[in-house]
Amino acid sequence: MTPRAQSMRGVTLRYIAAALLLALVGMVLTLGSSERKWDKQFAPQHDLVLQKAPAASPARSESALRFLERVPTTGLADDDHSLEEKQKLIARVRRIAELCLDLCDTTRPLIETPLRLLNGTETGKVFDKTVAPVQCSALVSNTDLDASLESAKPPKNVPAELRSEFTIQDRVPISTKHYLVHNYFERSAPPVWSQKFIMHYREMAKAGTLAGSYNVDTTNAMRAALDKIPVPGSRALVVGSERPWIESLLLNRDAREVLTLEYGKIRSEVPNLITMQPREFASKYASGELELFDLVFTFSSLEHSGLGRYGDALNPWGDILSVAKMWCVTKPGGLLVLMVPVSATDVLHMNAQRLYGPLRTPYLMTNWDRIQFEGTEPGFNIKLFKKPLE
Repeated sequence: MTPRAQSMRGVTLRYIAAALLLALVGMVLTLGSSERKWDKQFAPQHDLVLQKAPAASPARSESALRFLERVPTTGLADDDHSLEEKQKLIARVRRIAELCLDLCDTTRPLIETPLRLLNGTETGKVFDKTVAPVQCSALVSNTDLDASLESAKPPKNVPAELRSEFTIQDRVPISTKHYLVHNYFERSAPPVWSQKFIMHYREMAKAGTLAGSYNVDTTNAMRAALDKIPVPGSRALVVGSERPWIESLLLNRDAREVLTLEYGKIRSEVPNLITMQPREFASKYASGELELFDLVFTFSSLEHSGLGRYGDALNPWGDILSVAKMWCVTKPGGLLVLMVPVSATDVLHMNAQRLYGPLRTPYLMTNWDRIQFEGTEPGFNIKLFKKPLE
């Protein structure tokens, strides 16, 4: 090869090397620019999504997914519902299922837990407990839980599509001998709890002669129960009360404030006896205006929840979710005093009430600790539960 050819070859190789170098630099700059462009275009959007994501949306467990598979997505007309009514019913129940998940799953395992006294002493007995996450903000503010019936009148039968959920996977027998129609929401005017009326109730309660909503013996049994728990100075919630007999007992025991939660409107003229309907209650909870409660009371109310007897919409888990809402508004360490009809075996009397046996009771009282009254039990199946401190 001549010197001139060698020189030309060297120049060509230098040009090629320079071109390759420029191309490489260009690729690096392009990649850097693309990376910065990705940062600008996508990272802020990602941050925005994180800001908007609801904080209380837990990942669904395998058990929750299995539960949702059991809940129907469509339904057929029946003797109680037109096709349109049934579809609305199923859609609402499905929305509730999407909210409660494990809480409404009545296949959750039972846990043997020590039965304690109020002071924490173990009694040597155990009770079956279940636990589940509770999305309190979404649960208390959910309007589907306080909806009215889709049908024109209370249904006589459990819808076939929901039978399994109403009966804990077909383990609870159904009796249809107790069908009732109750025009609960059609009162011409709300009752008034005047100062004079409440004082009269309080005087009879002190004398042991107040019949209240049931009879004198029941009222006195509740009074005996209140003697065993710290009522003075407490803030108490009474769920489901057309007559203020529990409220009068609490005021006699120097409760600081009593709030009655009732579907029907009631007007109270007593400053420390407040009445609310569910929508107002939920609104105050959502806005942070609702002070939590030391004590919660419900007497012969839960067994009707979700059965349609009082014009409330059908809900297979109505009672379970009602107790969960009570859990949400109770202070840690607070107490729940309740009475529900109990039986050696569970029974669903459609549409009147449930009888609670060993199958449904643990799910009804999800997350609560059972507390045994010291000394003699007050009778009338009045039971005491405590919200754990942690």
